[in-house]
Parts: sequence; structure tokens; C-alpha cells
Amino acid sequence: MTPEELETFLGLRNSTVMATLNPDGSPHMTAVGYEYHDGIFSVSTTRDRVKYRNVAADKRVSLIIRGRLEEGGGETVVVVSGDARLSEDREEAVAMLRRLVDKSYSKDVADRLFEDRKDEPRVVISFRPKKTSAWLQIGRSALNCPTEETAMDFFEVVHTQRSIRRFKPDPVPDEAIWAMLDAAIRGPSGSNSQPWIWLVIRDDEKREIIARAVREHFEKTGRWEEMKSNLKSAEDPSRRRLLGRAIDFFGNVASAPVLIVPCLVRVTSPDTEPRSLLSGSSIYGAVQNMMLAARAQGLGTVLTTFNTFIEDELRSTFHLPDNAVPVCVVPVGYPDGQRFGPTTRKPVDTVTYWDDWGATASRPS
Repeated sequence: MTPEELETFLGLRNSTVMATLNPDGSPHMTAVGYEYHDGIFSVSTTRDRVKYRNVAADKRVSLIIRGRLEEGGGETVVVVSGDARLSEDREEAVAMLRRLVDKSYSKDVADRLFEDRKDEPRVVISFRPKKTSAWLQIGRSALNCPTEETAMDFFEVVHTQRSIRRFKPDPVPDEAIWAMLDAAIRGPSGSNSQPWIWLVIRDDEKREIIARAVREHFEKTGRWEEMKSNLKSAEDPSRRRLLGRAIDFFGNVASAPVLIVPCLVRVTSPDTEPRSLLSGSSIYGAVQNMMLAARAQGLGTVLTTFNTFIEDELRSTFHLPDNAVPVCVVPVGYPDGQRFGPTTRKPVDTVTYWDDWGATASRPS
């Protein structure tokens, strides 16, 4: 690929993954935004990110960029590799953050994102490619369906999965969806009854029907004003981010290019009442499998239960039979401005008892 061809490709809408090397030599891959000027790629990040720590120890880095040169054509994948340079110039890193959010979002969303993130300990990773490779990928996507050599470590998937509520409009490849569903059906169910159907919704008009029903419910119940009031009074930055993203998402559920509605169907074990807590044990483990498989492919998800107040619309729009009960709605897409984990949780030793209620133990460091 010539420099001119690369410039043209980078000017198209694309999604990008940065690959760095973990201490054990395995690859770490994470979605990123980047800038490209005078033959140099630059990424703004923070010192607490895995990619920063990896590059500080081993400067080898690659960007894997995918996009389509023509509408309806095959996916073009470009890999650029080189030796990274770390810049601790925080002012430069913050300025880059500002440019990236301005480029990707509306002014209101960009301003809020920038305010939330501008005080982070930001740095810049940059490199001039030593090697550029490109190929046309038709069918199975090397990015979205990792091979044994590029698959993420299981515990990294678990520890970095988080709720994603902002999505790029990029379509999710069929193969990625099939991989998610194939992981889902490996989940546990009572007596191995597998009482589920997975309804995948990609049609624009049908996703908009769902989005409109959600908006109307929020308007009718006063939920919008309640959430906006909570956002205004929230002092914790992470709480403000969560509320802001929730308001944006519930205002436009159709922004997710895929919605998946898991349904319990003819459940018999461990309970025959599909809306009971026990019956949920026969499908929610499978839902988590599906969401972890999405994370492993660089796709974002969030577990929502707004199906509970739009069930009539779901039934009429998708012709659900009486014995099918939606248990949640899982939006799926490539994250737009949100990052995967690490997530914040209570320390495990504070929520674990050993052999008797209240009997705690310290976890060895």
C-alpha cells in the first residue's frame, strides 16, 4: 500500500484496534481512536491503561484498522507496525483528546466527555510505521473473530467487560454475532433443557419502533426529568458519566446497530413459571456468555431490562408467541468514545464468607 493509498483509506470511516505485547509475550488488543499527521500515528491514553504499561516495557506496537473502500464491498484490513514513543506532555495529550471527541461527537456530548476525562493522567503513544500490510477480508473477520494466536486472555475479558452505551454506526459482522450466540448456547440451564430463543434485531425500522416505545415510556413516567435531576446533583464523576451515558442511550436505543432479545421458551426446570427468579437461572448465565464473547471480539454490550415496560410492543412487532418471555435486551456494537475496563468493584474479600456466614478471610497478595 502506497502512502497515498494509506491516506485515502484513513480518510474513510473505520474502526481501529491497538495491539501491544503483554509481559508474557501474548498480545493485548484494545479499541482506540487515533490521529495521523506527517506519517505518524498518535493515540491519547492514560498511565493506568494496559497499553501504556506494555509500551513502556516493549515499544513494539501495531494498529489494526478495518474499513470498506466501497459501499457493500469487502472489508479492507490495514496493519501498521512500528516502535512507539511515549510522550509525557500532558498538555499535548489533553489537546489530542479534545480534537478526537470533537471529531466524533456532537458538541454537547463532546463537551461532557472532555470535561469527564480532561483531568486524567494522559500521555501520547506515537509511532512512524516501519511496516504496512493490507488485504481484503471477505467473510470471517480476523479482527472480530480472534484466532487462537490473537484471542484475549479469559481473565482479561472478564475484568475489562463493562456496560457500553455509546455505539458507532458501523455494522456488526454476521460472523461476530454467530460467535456470540454460539458462546451463549454453551451456558447452563436447568436439566440442560436449553429453554431459549435468541431474537436478533438489525432492521432499522424495527429498532426505531423499540427506541420510540422506550422514549414514550420515559416521557410518560417522568423518568427523563428524574434522571436529568440526578445527573445535575451527582458529585461523583463516575456517577455523572454513567447517568449521562444512560440518558443519551435511552434517548436513542436504535443507535446500537444490533439488539438481541433473549427469550425463555417453554421453561420446565428449575421452575415452570418463566418470570420467576429460579427460571432466570436457566438463561442469564448464557446471556453473560454472549456478552463476554462480544467483549472478546471488541464489541460492546449492556444488559438492559427495559423489555419489562415495552413487552406489548415487542410481542406485536416481532410476533412473539404466548410461551416466549423476553428476559432482557442486549444492545451490541463497536464502542464510540467509551473504553473497556478495568471496572470498579468492591474488594472480593469483603463480599466473601468462608464456611460460615460472616466468616471472612484475607486474600493473599
